[in-house]
Order: sequence, then structure tokens, then C-alpha cells
Amino acid sequence: MNEIGTRRWRNRESIQFRRLVDGGILYDEDGGCVHHLNGVAVLIWEALGAGATVPEMVNHVCRSYDAPAAQIEKDVVDIVRQLSVAGALQ
Repeated sequence: MNEIGTRRWRNRESIQFRRLVDGGILYDEDGGCVHHLNGVAVLIWEALGAGATVPEMVNHVCRSYDAPAAQIEKDVVDIVRQLSVAGALQ
């Protein structure tokens, strides 16, 4: 697993989160950007806020979705990477 998978990420404090019926949104107070999250990304965002590692997030998502663990791990790593690039994580 690469650095994405071994690092313990945290949500950036200036990011506001709102859960919606079918996902959620992140608002970056510093940059004025809005990011839309699907249901899986919401689970990951909430797990990041609780200090979860990538393997813990994969287990969390596996409990909610009927998909192969390898695909979920890939999706989790991709979403964490996207959130990091967007500046939502520290």
C-alpha cells in the first residue's frame, strides 16, 4: 500500500460538511470551493473525522456495500487521494 494507505489522515478544520439524502457536500471556507460527495465518499469523510486508517475505512465501507473488498480498497484510496488533492485533508 502506498503513502495514501499508510498515512493517518485528518479532515481539515476549515472544511464544513453537510450530509444530504444521497451523499453530502464539503465547503472549503478558505478557498470558497464546494465539493459534492457520493454515499461512499460520505462514509469515508466521516471515518476520516474519527481518525480511521485506510484499512479501517475499507472495513467500514464493506459493512455498508456489497462489493469486493479489493474494489472498495481501490475506491477508498482514490477518494482519499482526491480529498487530499482538493486540500480537504491534512
